[in-house]
Amino acid sequence: MKARRRQPRPSNKHEDWQGPRLDSRIPELDGLRGLAIALVVFWHYFVDIRRLPYYDGSWYSLITHLTWSGVDLFFVLSGFLICGILLDKKSASNYYRTFYFRRFYRILPLYAVWIALFLAGLYLSGRSSFGPVHQLFNASVPAWSYLVFAQNFFMASKQTFGPDWTGITWSLAVEEQFYLILPFLVKNLRVRTLVLSACGAIVGAPMLRAWFMHHGNEYVAPYTLLPCRADAFAFGVLAAVLWRNKRVCDWLAQRRLILWALLPATAYGLYNVIFNRWRLPQTQYSWLAAMYTALLLIVLIKPGALVRAVFGRSPLASLGSVAYGVYVIHKGVLGLSFIAIVRDVPFLHDASTFCTTLASLLAVLLLAAFSWRFFERPLIQVAHVRFQYKATTT
Repeated sequence: MKARRRQPRPSNKHEDWQGPRLDSRIPELDGLRGLAIALVVFWHYFVDIRRLPYYDGSWYSLITHLTWSGVDLFFVLSGFLICGILLDKKSASNYYRTFYFRRFYRILPLYAVWIALFLAGLYLSGRSSFGPVHQLFNASVPAWSYLVFAQNFFMASKQTFGPDWTGITWSLAVEEQFYLILPFLVKNLRVRTLVLSACGAIVGAPMLRAWFMHHGNEYVAPYTLLPCRADAFAFGVLAAVLWRNKRVCDWLAQRRLILWALLPATAYGLYNVIFNRWRLPQTQYSWLAAMYTALLLIVLIKPGALVRAVFGRSPLASLGSVAYGVYVIHKGVLGLSFIAIVRDVPFLHDASTFCTTLASLLAVLLLAAFSWRFFERPLIQVAHVRFQYKATTT
């Protein structure tokens, strides 16, 4: 007698509802990327370069106080986008292969070029380099660690970001480590278990940061290690799951004031933590992630005309399309510009250094646009043609 095929268990129609697929670019998400990279570049080009205290009480310092947090927005976006793609393609027969090859084509080529240039600069400058050249090229972090995305471990242990040319790559290492873990979790865990795991990361990350702070590593380790930054990615994962729940999305779409209220509420919590009113410095990154997640949901769930104008087809969205290139090269180009023009390390203090900074920014935007059009985008298109998700055959 022929065995009956076991029928799949009926699923919750709301839980399995799929929001707009993330295979194509959503203009508003490009706008959020643009905001993230604008914050990062502004911090490095017009705030940190002034070499003033983190907060000196001035109006300028107050306004620009959190521009360093653009990377936190990037982490939330990565959690949302990567988890969303993996949830949508969870049943694909080539799930792992396609995901990792597409990530390889997106991240590795430009990164490899930049690291090769760093190794060349390190070789040409030699061990006896000093001043601005030494700040741009040095071996304070082992050169080989950049090749395997392990530089953030050495940065944390040595409590240094290393040379300016590669200092920003700690976040790329964190992202790559996240890419190694999340696909296995999404593939092998039920959605409810994935949500519980994300909540555990949100609770556990500030506890781990507190441990490092208590043991004398107050900044670099809590800032550069994946377990310490897991709450930002976890907020993005929760947003990806929420975005695929029709009941919740419909409820929030009818009550958008709740989403808008989350922004000042999380900003208020962040304010109290930063200025030590609540004496919980280890939760600073968690509050930032919550605030940026609220902004992400505002952009996604029934965005109004104003939100579309700001984050849709706008200069921010155009900037977002080249955000990766801008992020990778902006610190190195700034250092080279100052060496070539001012013969000094980046330092914003007069008209000549201000003009040098602006020239560097223009060069970064032009180079990133060129890289996107002729290098990055063609490779992405090749990857999407060669590596397509295939439905599981039964």
